[in-house]
Amino acid sequence: MLSQNISIFNDVLGPVITGPSSSHTGGAVRIGLLIRNLLPEFRKAVVFVEDFPGAYGPTLEGFKSADAFAAGLLGMDVDDARIRFGRKIAEERNLSVRFSPRTFPNAEYVGMAAIQLSSEDTIVEAVAASIGGGMVRLLEIDGVPVDIWGSTNEALILSCGADLAELEEAALNIVEKETKVIRKRICKGDRQEYQNAGMKEEKSNGRQILEICTEDPLSSEGRKALEDLARNKGRVCYLDAILTVSERAEQQPLPFTTVPELNDYLERTGCGMMEAAVRYEMAVSGWSREKVLHYAESMAREMRRSAEEGLAGEFQLCGFAKTHAKTLCEMTETHKKLLPLGIADKALYYAMAVMELNGGMGSIVTCPTAGSSGVVPGMLLAMQDEMELTMEEAAEGLMVAGLIGLFVAILANFDGSDGGCQAEMSSACAMGAAMACYLNGGSDIQIQRAAVMCFEGLMGLVCDPIAVYVEVPCILRNPMGASVAFTMANLASSGYDPIVPLDEIIIAMRDTGAGMPPDLRCQRGGTCLTPTAKRIAAEMEEKNKFRFE
Repeated sequence: MLSQNISIFNDVLGPVITGPSSSHTGGAVRIGLLIRNLLPEFRKAVVFVEDFPGAYGPTLEGFKSADAFAAGLLGMDVDDARIRFGRKIAEERNLSVRFSPRTFPNAEYVGMAAIQLSSEDTIVEAVAASIGGGMVRLLEIDGVPVDIWGSTNEALILSCGADLAELEEAALNIVEKETKVIRKRICKGDRQEYQNAGMKEEKSNGRQILEICTEDPLSSEGRKALEDLARNKGRVCYLDAILTVSERAEQQPLPFTTVPELNDYLERTGCGMMEAAVRYEMAVSGWSREKVLHYAESMAREMRRSAEEGLAGEFQLCGFAKTHAKTLCEMTETHKKLLPLGIADKALYYAMAVMELNGGMGSIVTCPTAGSSGVVPGMLLAMQDEMELTMEEAAEGLMVAGLIGLFVAILANFDGSDGGCQAEMSSACAMGAAMACYLNGGSDIQIQRAAVMCFEGLMGLVCDPIAVYVEVPCILRNPMGASVAFTMANLASSGYDPIVPLDEIIIAMRDTGAGMPPDLRCQRGGTCLTPTAKRIAAEMEEKNKFRFE
């Protein structure tokens, strides 16, 4: 559950990332991208991670998390094709990036990391967490608790003992001459603030941080004025917004934030689920209706591109599995030895193609995560082919899918390491089923019921990728998910009532994940327990064992 306004385009549909993992690849890039600006002139970086299943340690080689951290520290974004060469490029630029194990006691998240940057005369250390779907939170800077999401531009004044309250008014005057201030606060190391930042330890070291969040970055003149003001009091650094949708100073009232409020809004306004999704995103982003739908259409085009690249098969997976989507496509199109499944036939090979491209570090749309990125594209592309949908209709379908995912982001999260594979797959299936139901002319209640049935049908699915790679059974679960979602869309369209409301089933999914033993949500149970999986895991660990320094 997130503590800021959720955006469909930040938290559900997108970003476009380089695979194989939105949390362990995309999240690592974004953590590095945020922290690098705390000391842009750094020459050395030490990345501290935990070394247990679900955390970053076991994925430093397999998911290329080590290269992803380095890439972010170099300023690359999550869709950069050079991410896989992050450490090599850092070395070529004479930047030292090392890795070391560390524990994070009482951490709220599994994907924790700390990065220590050093230059000739300065050292800064920050703690951050990957929270699923490519989203991250910066939790601590030099022992001071913060809560930074990358949703705003930020000017930070870091002090070592000076009282920054003395600078606050003058600093605001400088900033407000150039841009609107969204919020400001002085962060200190008291216990309550530290808990709010996602940790559960008491820490106070006398340091303070004046955080000023703005709509636009400061000009060079504004930065110089702020640095002159802070001289002898603290050091100034700047963080750029890294999310698709940035926060604004003047936020429109959101039309709804709960499922009951949505249903009331639908009844009061007479609009449907698609229009409600568009209006929500307009309110949270400040974008025009045209811009919202244009961006959704761009996501549909990216899905088509990734599926076509996946079907070409001109890549290798990062781990041990082999690609199969191209073979499945050829056998489907030539009707060789396969049962006819109607529209699902194409969805199967499209979904598999996207997931295989993800596993080969190709560029895919997280929807809602990389590990479940094949379901919605597979279904959408099959429906476009079979029903001759326009790109405008495809964009509308994605907005409906995004609206279902919105409530998952509000009430739970998409992180498989936190909530099991059900958090990813049932969410993706629910989104796809709602989209399919809408595009087939379903009513608002049928659209919601289609989503509910996916959560009911996939409740309790465990996270169990062999040898940690997003390959087996992750790849096959995406075409399976597309088939399930089409089935649930048809059941809903036929009038079947799953009884439980949408918000209640999402909460049940969240609580089920929280109640799972760690082995079932952190890549140690399920398929991983088979002798074959254990053998492969041992072989891959020997091959890709990361050598901490």
